[in-house]
Amino acid sequence: MKSPFITAVVGLLVVAGACADSTSADAPATTAPTETAEPTPDTEAPPETIAPTPTATHPTAPPTTPPTKPTVPAPTPTTPPETTPSPAPSNGARCLIGSWVISDAELDAYFDVVAVNAAFESIDNDGVIRLTFTETGFEWTNQYSLAMRVDGTGYESTSSGSFAGSYTEAGGVIAGSVERDDRGGSLTHDGQPVGDVGDLFVGINLARPMDSLAFSCDGPVLVLDAGPSAGARHTVRLTPA
Repeated sequence: MKSPFITAVVGLLVVAGACADSTSADAPATTAPTETAEPTPDTEAPPETIAPTPTATHPTAPPTTPPTKPTVPAPTPTTPPETTPSPAPSNGARCLIGSWVISDAELDAYFDVVAVNAAFESIDNDGVIRLTFTETGFEWTNQYSLAMRVDGTGYESTSSGSFAGSYTEAGGVIAGSVERDDRGGSLTHDGQPVGDVGDLFVGINLARPMDSLAFSCDGPVLVLDAGPSAGARHTVRLTPA
Protein backbone atom coordinates (compact mmCIF):
# COMPACT_ATOMS: atom_id res chain seq x y z
CA MET A 1 0.00 0.00 0.00
CA LYS A 2 1.29 3.31 -1.12
CA SER A 3 2.01 5.96 1.41
CA PRO A 4 -0.30 8.97 1.28
CA PHE A 5 2.78 11.24 1.07
CA ILE A 6 4.16 9.50 -1.97
CA THR A 7 0.77 9.51 -3.56
CA ALA A 8 0.55 13.24 -3.08
CA VAL A 9 3.96 13.83 -4.58
CA VAL A 10 3.18 11.74 -7.59
CA GLY A 11 -0.02 13.62 -8.07
CA LEU A 12 1.77 16.92 -8.04
CA LEU A 13 4.30 15.75 -10.57
CA VAL A 14 1.56 14.55 -12.93
CA VAL A 15 -0.22 17.83 -12.64
CA ALA A 16 3.02 19.72 -13.23
CA GLY A 17 3.75 17.63 -16.29
CA ALA A 18 0.35 18.20 -17.72
CA CYS A 19 0.70 21.91 -17.23
CA ALA A 20 4.05 21.91 -18.95
CA ASP A 21 2.71 20.11 -21.94
CA SER A 22 -0.22 22.43 -22.13
CA THR A 23 2.08 25.46 -22.04
CA SER A 24 4.21 24.04 -24.76
CA ALA A 25 1.30 23.37 -27.01
CA ASP A 26 -0.28 26.76 -26.55
CA ALA A 27 2.87 28.90 -26.84
CA PRO A 28 3.71 30.01 -30.28
CA ALA A 29 6.79 28.66 -31.86
CA THR A 30 9.80 30.80 -31.28
CA THR A 31 11.57 31.55 -34.50
CA ALA A 32 15.25 32.15 -34.38
CA PRO A 33 16.17 35.59 -35.61
CA THR A 34 17.24 35.61 -39.17
CA GLU A 35 20.45 37.48 -39.92
CA THR A 36 19.87 40.34 -42.24
CA ALA A 37 22.48 40.56 -44.90
CA GLU A 38 24.21 43.90 -45.17
CA PRO A 39 23.32 45.49 -48.47
CA THR A 40 26.28 45.58 -50.76
CA PRO A 41 27.02 49.22 -51.54
CA ASP A 42 26.66 49.91 -55.17
CA THR A 43 29.56 51.66 -56.79
CA GLU A 44 28.19 55.02 -57.75
CA ALA A 45 28.87 56.02 -61.27
CA PRO A 46 30.41 59.50 -61.67
CA PRO A 47 27.83 62.12 -62.37
CA GLU A 48 27.27 62.68 -66.00
CA THR A 49 28.87 65.85 -67.21
CA ILE A 50 26.34 67.97 -68.95
CA ALA A 51 27.72 70.42 -71.41
CA PRO A 52 26.52 73.94 -70.76
CA THR A 53 23.91 75.11 -73.08
CA PRO A 54 25.44 77.85 -75.20
CA THR A 55 23.97 81.17 -74.38
CA ALA A 56 23.29 83.45 -77.23
CA THR A 57 25.54 86.51 -76.94
CA HIS A 58 24.67 89.93 -78.18
CA PRO A 59 27.18 92.69 -78.90
CA THR A 60 27.51 94.99 -75.95
CA ALA A 61 26.91 98.58 -76.80
CA PRO A 62 29.73 100.89 -75.62
CA PRO A 63 28.85 102.91 -72.58
CA THR A 64 27.37 106.21 -73.43
CA THR A 65 29.55 109.04 -72.15
CA PRO A 66 27.80 112.32 -71.74
CA PRO A 67 29.42 115.03 -73.83
CA THR A 68 31.94 117.08 -71.91
CA LYS A 69 32.14 120.80 -72.09
CA PRO A 70 35.28 122.08 -73.75
CA THR A 71 37.88 123.18 -71.22
CA VAL A 72 38.41 126.89 -71.37
CA PRO A 73 41.90 127.79 -70.13
CA ALA A 74 41.99 130.22 -67.30
CA PRO A 75 43.11 133.64 -68.37
CA THR A 76 46.81 134.17 -67.87
CA PRO A 77 47.44 137.12 -65.57
CA THR A 78 49.02 139.94 -67.40
CA THR A 79 52.52 140.55 -66.15
CA PRO A 80 53.84 144.01 -66.76
CA PRO A 81 56.91 143.91 -68.93
CA GLU A 82 60.08 143.83 -66.97
CA THR A 83 62.17 146.90 -67.07
CA THR A 84 65.38 145.91 -68.70
CA PRO A 85 68.24 147.65 -66.97
CA SER A 86 70.64 149.49 -69.13
CA PRO A 87 73.36 147.16 -70.28
CA ALA A 88 76.61 147.31 -68.44
CA PRO A 89 79.22 149.25 -70.31
CA SER A 90 81.36 147.13 -72.50
CA ASN A 91 84.40 148.66 -70.86
CA GLY A 92 83.63 146.88 -67.55
CA ALA A 93 83.92 150.00 -65.38
CA ARG A 94 80.37 149.73 -64.04
CA CYS A 95 81.51 150.06 -60.44
CA LEU A 96 82.54 153.65 -61.17
CA ILE A 97 79.10 154.73 -62.38
CA GLY A 98 77.79 157.47 -60.12
CA SER A 99 79.01 160.66 -58.48
CA TRP A 100 82.18 160.63 -56.35
CA VAL A 101 84.49 162.84 -54.36
CA ILE A 102 88.23 162.62 -53.83
CA SER A 103 88.20 164.08 -50.34
CA ASP A 104 90.53 166.68 -48.86
CA ALA A 105 92.28 163.99 -46.80
CA GLU A 106 92.79 161.79 -49.86
CA LEU A 107 94.18 164.73 -51.84
CA ASP A 108 96.51 165.67 -48.97
CA ALA A 109 97.98 162.16 -49.04
CA TYR A 110 98.24 162.29 -52.82
CA PHE A 111 100.07 165.64 -52.92
CA ASP A 112 102.45 164.48 -50.20
CA VAL A 113 103.63 161.83 -52.67
CA VAL A 114 103.77 164.43 -55.45
CA ALA A 115 105.93 166.71 -53.28
CA VAL A 116 108.48 163.96 -52.72
CA ASN A 117 108.59 162.99 -56.41
CA ALA A 118 108.82 166.65 -57.57
CA ALA A 119 111.47 167.70 -54.99
CA PHE A 120 109.14 170.12 -53.20
CA GLU A 121 109.55 170.72 -49.50
CA SER A 122 105.79 170.54 -48.97
CA ILE A 123 102.47 170.74 -50.78
CA ASP A 124 99.42 171.44 -48.68
CA ASN A 125 96.01 170.94 -50.22
CA ASP A 126 92.71 172.60 -49.44
CA GLY A 127 89.74 171.29 -51.40
CA VAL A 128 88.40 168.32 -53.34
CA ILE A 129 88.03 166.79 -56.79
CA ARG A 130 84.54 165.75 -57.91
CA LEU A 131 83.95 162.99 -60.44
CA THR A 132 80.89 161.71 -62.25
CA PHE A 133 80.84 158.57 -64.39
CA THR A 134 78.07 157.30 -66.65
CA GLU A 135 78.23 154.09 -68.64
CA THR A 136 80.33 155.72 -71.33
CA GLY A 137 81.05 159.28 -70.20
CA PHE A 138 82.71 161.24 -67.42
CA GLU A 139 83.04 164.70 -65.88
CA TRP A 140 85.98 165.79 -63.74
CA THR A 141 85.74 168.94 -61.60
CA ASN A 142 88.66 170.54 -59.68
CA GLN A 143 87.88 172.53 -56.54
CA TYR A 144 91.17 172.85 -54.66
CA SER A 145 94.11 175.14 -53.93
CA LEU A 146 97.72 174.30 -53.01
CA ALA A 147 100.31 176.00 -50.85
CA MET A 148 103.76 174.83 -51.98
CA ARG A 149 107.32 175.46 -50.83
CA VAL A 150 110.47 174.75 -52.81
CA ASP A 151 113.99 176.03 -52.01
CA GLY A 152 112.51 178.07 -49.20
CA THR A 153 110.16 179.91 -51.53
CA GLY A 154 106.41 179.70 -51.28
CA TYR A 155 103.98 179.36 -54.16
CA GLU A 156 100.22 179.22 -54.34
CA SER A 157 98.20 177.38 -56.94
CA THR A 158 94.47 177.19 -57.56
CA SER A 159 92.58 174.86 -59.81
CA SER A 160 88.90 175.14 -60.71
CA GLY A 161 86.49 174.25 -63.48
CA SER A 162 85.82 170.94 -65.17
CA PHE A 163 86.40 168.87 -68.27
CA ALA A 164 84.23 166.06 -69.68
CA GLY A 165 84.08 163.50 -72.45
CA SER A 166 83.74 159.79 -73.15
CA TYR A 167 85.90 156.85 -72.21
CA THR A 168 86.66 153.24 -72.92
CA GLU A 169 88.35 150.67 -70.72
CA ALA A 170 90.72 147.81 -71.29
CA GLY A 171 92.53 145.81 -68.64
CA GLY A 172 91.42 148.05 -65.78
CA VAL A 173 92.67 151.26 -67.41
CA ILE A 174 90.38 154.04 -68.61
CA ALA A 175 91.26 155.94 -71.76
CA GLY A 176 89.31 159.19 -71.89
CA SER A 177 88.54 161.42 -74.82
CA VAL A 178 88.07 165.03 -73.71
CA GLU A 179 85.25 166.79 -75.50
CA ARG A 180 84.90 169.84 -73.26
CA ASP A 181 87.49 171.55 -71.06
CA ASP A 182 86.73 174.76 -69.14
CA ARG A 183 89.24 174.41 -66.34
CA GLY A 184 91.06 177.43 -65.04
CA GLY A 185 93.83 178.03 -62.51
CA SER A 186 96.55 180.29 -61.28
CA LEU A 187 100.11 180.14 -59.92
CA THR A 188 101.47 182.97 -57.80
CA HIS A 189 104.63 183.76 -55.83
CA ASP A 190 104.28 186.18 -52.97
CA GLY A 191 100.98 187.21 -54.47
CA GLN A 192 102.44 187.83 -57.90
CA PRO A 193 101.50 185.75 -60.93
CA VAL A 194 104.15 183.41 -62.18
CA GLY A 195 104.18 183.23 -65.98
CA ASP A 196 106.95 180.79 -66.68
CA VAL A 197 106.78 177.80 -64.37
CA GLY A 198 109.31 175.79 -66.34
CA ASP A 199 109.73 172.11 -65.60
CA LEU A 200 109.44 172.63 -61.87
CA PHE A 201 105.67 172.49 -61.80
CA VAL A 202 105.15 169.84 -64.47
CA GLY A 203 102.96 167.12 -63.01
CA ILE A 204 101.91 169.09 -59.95
CA ASN A 205 98.40 169.64 -61.25
CA LEU A 206 96.70 166.84 -63.13
CA ALA A 207 96.64 168.24 -66.62
CA ARG A 208 95.37 165.15 -68.48
CA PRO A 209 94.44 162.53 -65.88
CA MET A 210 91.95 160.75 -68.12
CA ASP A 211 94.50 159.90 -70.79
CA SER A 212 95.40 156.77 -68.86
CA LEU A 213 93.58 156.30 -65.57
CA ALA A 214 93.86 152.98 -63.76
CA PHE A 215 91.06 151.98 -61.42
CA SER A 216 89.87 149.18 -59.19
CA CYS A 217 86.35 148.34 -58.01
CA ASP A 218 87.72 147.52 -54.54
CA GLY A 219 86.75 150.79 -52.93
CA PRO A 220 86.46 151.91 -55.67
CA VAL A 221 89.81 153.55 -56.14
CA LEU A 222 91.64 155.45 -58.84
CA VAL A 223 95.36 155.28 -59.44
CA LEU A 224 96.64 158.77 -60.32
CA ASP A 225 99.93 159.91 -61.75
CA ALA A 226 101.83 161.37 -58.83
CA GLY A 227 104.60 163.67 -60.05
CA PRO A 228 106.71 164.17 -63.11
CA SER A 229 108.14 160.67 -63.08
CA ALA A 230 106.35 158.37 -65.51
CA GLY A 231 106.38 155.58 -62.94
CA ALA A 232 105.11 157.66 -60.03
CA ARG A 233 101.59 156.56 -59.03
CA HIS A 234 99.33 156.95 -56.02
CA THR A 235 96.00 155.37 -55.21
CA VAL A 236 93.09 157.53 -54.02
CA ARG A 237 89.82 156.23 -52.69
CA LEU A 238 86.52 157.59 -53.98
CA THR A 239 83.76 158.62 -51.57
CA PRO A 240 80.12 158.72 -52.77
CA ALA A 241 79.12 162.34 -53.31
